[in-house]
Amino acid sequence: MMHDVFFRKAELTDQADIAHIFAHAYRHEFLALTKNMDKIVAVFKEGINTDTFFVAQRGGKLVAIASVSTHLTRAACIDKAQCKKVLGFLKGSIFGNIATKLFNTPVATDHTTGYIEFVAVDALARGQGLSGKLMQHIIQNTAHTRYILDVRSDNTPAVKTYQKLGFTEFKKEKLKKNVDKIFMEWVRG
Repeated sequence: MMHDVFFRKAELTDQADIAHIFAHAYRHEFLALTKNMDKIVAVFKEGINTDTFFVAQRGGKLVAIASVSTHLTRAACIDKAQCKKVLGFLKGSIFGNIATKLFNTPVATDHTTGYIEFVAVDALARGQGLSGKLMQHIIQNTAHTRYILDVRSDNTPAVKTYQKLGFTEFKKEKLKKNVDKIFMEWVRG
């Protein structure tokens, strides 16, 4: 039922909902730190750069998110002090150091390229094609001539969605045994 979904640019008031969807969608990445996803939401919430986000909304509730970062901006800016406050000194220090390198560093692209990241769908809305429709909305409503993203090879639904949208693989890096990070691109024709 896509007719009841509204796609739009994110607003500052969406920060908490964006952080919530992100934390729960990538839960498996954070379990070594904490099983309490509210803590991950607290780490990310204030640093979410809503200027880069697009969202899908159904019935007044956000159901999908995606960010288009550039060579100047990223989806989130992680605060090391907030990491320590929420996760404790040891885990917060370790995560803060890793996360600031991952999220606070601009992407090495040119001004014509958009880097799509933080693609996530609320658990109750998965399997409805929302991420693909949101990505189409982003491409139609932004001026980049090239979009890049990365996805784990074991995330088969996401890989298939990106391929259906016309994204093609241009690079692959080994993450661990049997799992690669696939870099994909879409070029405006």
